[in-house]
Amino acid sequence: MAYFEVSSRLRDSFLSNYEPPLTTAATPFTMVVTFPLTASAAAKSQFEEVVKNKALKMSLPWEEHNDHDITGATSLEEARRAALDLLLFAFSKEIKQDSEKGEDQVERQIAKCFTPQDSEEDETSDRGFEVLLFTSVDKDELFLCVRMTLPEALRVAYSAQYRLQLSNDAIRALDIELPDWDDNVPAYVKYDPYYLKELTNGNIENVRSLLQMHESPTGEMSPLRSVDRIRLLSDLVMHNINLNLWRRHGIIGQIYPAHCRRPLLILRQRWASFSKLFCLRQPIDEIRDYFGESVAFYFAFVEFAVRSLLLVVACAVGLHIYGIVRGHGWDKSSHVVYATIISLWSTIFLEMWKRQQATLANRWGTDGTNHSSVQEQLSPYFDGAVIPFEGNTKKLVWGPMGNRAIIGRTVAILCTVLFSGVVLIAVYANLCLHGYLRRNGDNIGANLTSIALTLQIKFVDFVWSGWSTKLTILENNQFESTLHHSRSRKLVVVKLMNTFAGFFYIAFAQQFIEGCPQDGCMPVLSQSVFFVYVSYIVFGLMDVVVPILQVKWAVVSEAEKHRKETGVEAKPLSLLEMQAKMPSYSGSEQSDDFLQIFFPIFFVMFFGITFPLATILVPIVFLLQLRCDAWKLVHAYQRPYPLMAVSIGEWRMQLLEGVCYAAVFVNWGLIVFQLDLFQGYDTSQKFVAFFAGEQILLTLKVLIAWVIPDVPERVRVMSVRQDVQRDRFFNEEAETMNFALENKQEVTEQMAKSLSDTFGLRTMGKYPGLDEHSKYYEQPLI
Repeated sequence: MAYFEVSSRLRDSFLSNYEPPLTTAATPFTMVVTFPLTASAAAKSQFEEVVKNKALKMSLPWEEHNDHDITGATSLEEARRAALDLLLFAFSKEIKQDSEKGEDQVERQIAKCFTPQDSEEDETSDRGFEVLLFTSVDKDELFLCVRMTLPEALRVAYSAQYRLQLSNDAIRALDIELPDWDDNVPAYVKYDPYYLKELTNGNIENVRSLLQMHESPTGEMSPLRSVDRIRLLSDLVMHNINLNLWRRHGIIGQIYPAHCRRPLLILRQRWASFSKLFCLRQPIDEIRDYFGESVAFYFAFVEFAVRSLLLVVACAVGLHIYGIVRGHGWDKSSHVVYATIISLWSTIFLEMWKRQQATLANRWGTDGTNHSSVQEQLSPYFDGAVIPFEGNTKKLVWGPMGNRAIIGRTVAILCTVLFSGVVLIAVYANLCLHGYLRRNGDNIGANLTSIALTLQIKFVDFVWSGWSTKLTILENNQFESTLHHSRSRKLVVVKLMNTFAGFFYIAFAQQFIEGCPQDGCMPVLSQSVFFVYVSYIVFGLMDVVVPILQVKWAVVSEAEKHRKETGVEAKPLSLLEMQAKMPSYSGSEQSDDFLQIFFPIFFVMFFGITFPLATILVPIVFLLQLRCDAWKLVHAYQRPYPLMAVSIGEWRMQLLEGVCYAAVFVNWGLIVFQLDLFQGYDTSQKFVAFFAGEQILLTLKVLIAWVIPDVPERVRVMSVRQDVQRDRFFNEEAETMNFALENKQEVTEQMAKSLSDTFGLRTMGKYPGLDEHSKYYEQPLI
């Protein structure tokens, strides 16, 4: 088996770390990059095509370091060797600090204030990065684990204008007085060590009290959370080296943020345990600190949905008890009341979630303008080129190439429309078969077709989930967020047709085309809705089973392969190596989880009156889904990149709002056309009654949305206070930093040189230093 021949200078530095770490290792590494040590014939052939097409040269214009040049690689093994040498060279470079520079001395002093003596950070404060290099248990993979030390992370945070949260002591130092300090949410401001020193009046030891401190994975207090380090390191590396391109060409295996054992175990015990299945309270802030705001917003939404649905369940149970007491069960009046409740509840649900969303965004500092130069993650499937920046043609940026995006979108739209047509035909065929069996008295067969419709919905969703990913890749989206949003929109379009076409046909079209049974179409709708709710419980459990089986199969098959080749049993995998066997959790998986929550809500909004008591199952579905999603994130998936977010997503909010208004038409339409309330009316009179009723409900919904403000008064007050704090901070900073502004060009060049020395690459002015008004930043060239 071939191993990498790392250059002698680097091999001497890392040779002692080639053995796998202990299974109980708790080192909080930030990023892991894996290198396959073997290659199939297909992978080698594919790489030869890449070299033949000069794809590497197009994306890796790096000439000043021939010792680590990857562009001249002629084989996959040679490219992997050069890539490993490059990364080791980058992370082994020691940042040169000029002690004669007052600015550098301040940065070092501030960083030391945040680094307690005798701590792990203090021992490694002179090095920018810690690197662990080891081979897998079966010797077929090489792991490069990188940890950014706190002093280095603070230096990058300052260069990137990364925002950190002030403390109440900092607000007092700004000469601001507040009436309620305990309930205050301090502002997030860009990290600036120079002004922090000024706020302490020269007593630099007090700087720790000026920023909000967080518990680090090692148990120490730090102004940076683990997700902050992941973002800063990923942005620093991906700006200079396009690792996604390397991965697509087979040069590297995987890239993922490393799980941290200590906070991971805490989340497993306090949050992801099924013993807390019916516990509604979640550690949302801890989830945000470990997984990022995007994942935290998802779980906050699920918790909010469960609490809101309990009100609908209470109304359904109350009306059912009322009907039993009166001796008539669910009569016409009960259905009308329940339909009105659902129509108005949907608006209250949406408006109250907007308020909750605004509260969380304000508390997490994502509601304001982010001037940080930390960029979005590039799509791993993006195929671009180095092109002139349209704002300044002297600068080069990483941008789209040719008309591939236009062609890809056209193909994706046509395929989506075609697939939607096939889905509608399949649904109509099922309904025709159901009607034929029912008319011939085969009730068992008719019931089986209802079950088949539910299974058909799940099967089509599974098939389209894979196809939509392939179609979205054709669009050549530049950023990962746009990639996942585009895929989600395709999923929603087809899923809405696939899921609700049959129900809408039974509710509104069947009576005019083939007629309803003697007891009406409502019983058929009730039966179908019940089967759908049960299917969500069953398939929700599969969300846990599938990734666990994937991990177990990968570990067992690899251990069996190692036993056959060596004749000895494989050693237990470390946490770092185990993560390489786990599937990744990206925006696509999160979008699927959102749809798993959205569609039961849509069923309640659309067809809740067909089987009111079945809504009791929906909170159970959500509680199970919440715990399953939490469990798989901390047990079965790689740690996702911590995406920032201000909400669950603008397009998701638009989807919810559209469904909320559509619910009025569906509920009132069911009352008019399916219940006996308007039995004596002809078709035209029914349409008049339908138009009058839905207009009244729409008016009430608009009034409710107008009365309930989207932003709570407390959040509005906090936003005003935070604006004052930021204005005071930056105004004071401008007054105390005149000396830096006078030498701005010198300081900026020094920062660029520091980053260049770190990676051996030219940064092309990505980090603008003190220029807080810089708005445009280049994309990675390598």
